[in-house]
Amino acid sequence: MLKQRFITSLVIFIAGFALSAVIGVLSNSLPSAAEQAARKATAPQAWEYLVVTKRGQDRPADLDTELNIAGRKGYEVCGTSQSAATTGEYVVTVVLRRPKK
Repeated sequence: MLKQRFITSLVIFIAGFALSAVIGVLSNSLPSAAEQAARKATAPQAWEYLVVTKRGQDRPADLDTELNIAGRKGYEVCGTSQSAATTGEYVVTVVLRRPKK
């Protein structure tokens, strides 16, 4: 019984040692995190913004039209805000962006 435990422990130890050696060899052949970051370092994306604001009491149909026109020009929505005044009027603000050319 004792002999079997010893052999089992020895096999597990050797397997762990061999596995750590293989991982060590593989990690030395892979680029470090700093090298990977240096390769991926590029200029940040520059954006062009467009802000569309509409006020009113009913849903403005021209908001759809204006957003569709902006979409055809390459803009995408990146933020929205809606608020209501006590008079029942609302204000909708849509922020759009597109990559700067």
